[in-house]
Amino acid sequence: MSVGARFNIQHTLNKPVYGILILLFVTLFVYYPVLNAHLLHFDDLGMVQELSNPYQPPSIKDFFLSGTHSRYYRPLLLSSFVLDHYIWQQQAAGYHLTNYLLHAANALLLFFILSRLTVKFNFDNKLLPLGGSLLFALHPLTCESVAWVSGRTDVLAAFFCLSAFLFYQHNSRTGAAICLLLGLLSKESALSIIPVIALADFWIRRWEGKKIKQAIFSSLSWIITLSAPLLIYLYLRTGGVFSVDTGVKEALSNKIIIDKPVGNIGYYLNAAISYCARLLSAGSFYIKKLFIPFPLNFAIYKIDNRLYLLLSALIMLPAVYMALKKNSTILGWTALLVAGFFPGLFVATSEMAWMPFAERYLYLACAVWAAFMVFSGQWLITRFPLNGKKITVYIFTALILLWGTTTSLRISTWHDDSRLWTAAYRSSPASGKIMYKYGMTLIGTGRRKAGLKIIKDSLKIIRDGKWRAYALITLGNEAMSVHDFTAAGQRYQKALKADDGYFTQSALAAFYAGLPALTPADLKKNTDRAVSHYIAAYKLKNDPNFLFQAAKLLIKNNQNAAKKLYREIIDKHPTSQEAAFASQTLYYWGQQHGT
Repeated sequence: MSVGARFNIQHTLNKPVYGILILLFVTLFVYYPVLNAHLLHFDDLGMVQELSNPYQPPSIKDFFLSGTHSRYYRPLLLSSFVLDHYIWQQQAAGYHLTNYLLHAANALLLFFILSRLTVKFNFDNKLLPLGGSLLFALHPLTCESVAWVSGRTDVLAAFFCLSAFLFYQHNSRTGAAICLLLGLLSKESALSIIPVIALADFWIRRWEGKKIKQAIFSSLSWIITLSAPLLIYLYLRTGGVFSVDTGVKEALSNKIIIDKPVGNIGYYLNAAISYCARLLSAGSFYIKKLFIPFPLNFAIYKIDNRLYLLLSALIMLPAVYMALKKNSTILGWTALLVAGFFPGLFVATSEMAWMPFAERYLYLACAVWAAFMVFSGQWLITRFPLNGKKITVYIFTALILLWGTTTSLRISTWHDDSRLWTAAYRSSPASGKIMYKYGMTLIGTGRRKAGLKIIKDSLKIIRDGKWRAYALITLGNEAMSVHDFTAAGQRYQKALKADDGYFTQSALAAFYAGLPALTPADLKKNTDRAVSHYIAAYKLKNDPNFLFQAAKLLIKNNQNAAKKLYREIIDKHPTSQEAAFASQTLYYWGQQHGT
């Protein structure tokens, strides 16, 4: 290719409009297969079915103002699903399309951010923003959030976080604050943008020649500005009482500190050291994942703490050395990368999630990593004037091709439940929870015998009470299907000992309701047991169907008790399907008795 031709191509690509078109084309092309993916039983299908219940239509007002102190408060995310349902009903492609377009929008926002940064820092190569945006758009760690409908929470929160940073670049405090609030209403991890903006502002002010004190005051002013939407979010989340809710408690808790003895200072010290070690291990694991995402795994439930603690030391040593030499570049970028995923560190060190090291926690951090790569490319260009530009082009091109190929292959994993859990089982065959989900998938695809064997084997590994109960109930249901009532009863009772939640209570209720009775006394005994378990399930989860099932059992032998339950359903759940049936039944009884 002639020098003139190369110049014309570079001149053309330097125009922002062509960069935008290339970015959108490549991103949408690589991610296009997600539009053919199914709704997964893992969150997606249940969520869509709940939104499509005509008797209990979702209330956007309740999403925002419920103040339920629950684990998750994400009203804007839920509202986006309601909008999807309004447009697409239960068509999976429509839900995936929203994720698909949001991800493309995030890549575009990052392009604008990087373009302004390269101008701010007087970068020579105008193609670096395009390269960095493509690295983010195609990064394999973004795949989970985009391809999984329920992963939208990360994509939506990142959209508002990137918008907040763009407003920061325009010095619009109001715009940044509003975007942060919208991000927090999408997912709690939007909190990351506060330290990202504060650190970036400090760095930029220092580059502009401001003194350390001036740079610190500038960063603090942005922290104060962004604290206002955080307070509004906490007010909305807790219904105006600012209490520590379930989600916050779980994020801050861990096994070592929960059961602490009283009056043992050495224990507290060891617990703190252990927690810090886990925090450092998780941080270095995430940093490694950003640069070397392989092997990819949807359900990462544990890491080699010793290995990643050593890696954290290797990361910190050069950072400390550079800080002592008054060159804070490595230290600054390490801090920015950690800021991009720091809420995920609380998940990684707590009992909050059964997948504590999920790849989707790094979605926003991938954007920060892409910015790091852009600045690294500029460093290569200035450090090696003769070959730096070629080296940068080769590195970016190789990574874009590798990321794009990997992501296009990774998307197929999220096509349906079978592919997802088969891949997860192959990656983590020693996880009891994944074994259970894989076994259920095998049963769902007709391989019942193999699935039941996997679920039985999972009980040798699972320690979590709720998941043990799930496995035992599945095996109990299998015993019921072949009329082995003794084995079924034993498994249900074991499930109750493992976890006495509403799911187990309702399973036991169905078991007693389905038991054959030889005498009227046996029938009454079984009915009473079933009703008591349905009532217990209702107390744990305010679902009117539990009361309705209990009332149906009482109709023959205790009509007054059944009427009482029907009236309770009508009073407490007037818009539910169960209330409609209860009203019809009471009306029919009234007609029969002339009342």
